[in-house]
Amino acid sequence: MVTLKMLFKLVVHDIALYTMRRTRPLLDTAAGDTIFDPDLDPIPRAALAVLLTLCCGTVAYTSIDAVFHMTTLVGRVLLRQPATDWPALSARPWMATSITDFWSFRWHQSARHTFISWGARPGARPGGALLGRPGALLGAFAISAVIHYVSMWGVGEGIELNAGAFFIQMGVGAMLEHVWMNATGARVRGLWGWVWTMSWTLFWGTFLVDVWARHGIIACDSFIPGRPGKLIVDGIIALVTKN
Repeated sequence: MVTLKMLFKLVVHDIALYTMRRTRPLLDTAAGDTIFDPDLDPIPRAALAVLLTLCCGTVAYTSIDAVFHMTTLVGRVLLRQPATDWPALSARPWMATSITDFWSFRWHQSARHTFISWGARPGARPGGALLGRPGALLGAFAISAVIHYVSMWGVGEGIELNAGAFFIQMGVGAMLEHVWMNATGARVRGLWGWVWTMSWTLFWGTFLVDVWARHGIIACDSFIPGRPGKLIVDGIIALVTKN
């Protein structure tokens, strides 16, 4: 089962990566390119940016999860470790019905301890002590923002505010959900919770992905032999245009 999940996610990864490159070829260069096509009218431009953001998020999710499945195979098969040593890293993030739901357990949890211990609950607990839950939330997401700033700086591309602003806005979104619950007594959930979560995440996500795209960070070689993504995407396009 783990092997099948890994292979499936690798194929999805390649489909998303190739879709980005086919749609905006300059994204696959060191010089980079914006995901907001200036030659398009505002609505198609925004729609394209959302599509590319979805693809970028898919690439991130599938690559992280595929690597996790690879290491799980090593641990389970070669080292004979029990399944309890390898709990799921993520839980279908596309099913999240709130910002809190998305980041609490649905998105990968590989850095959860760092964000909580250094941001939400540091030694002196300044966020929790002075600002309560809002301080803890913003503290955790602020650490995430710093880590992404450092990673961008580390590849020699400088930094931009939007590279970390996305994560601060995720903290703001989680705070708004807490305010809603206190005001209404109901949690954010269900269909409208899903619409809210996807809208908020994708809106702010476009600015983050645009920063990465303009700095050439999205450019990378596919590590999947045979490029199944190219075959699938080109096949679908050929089928649609033929009809």
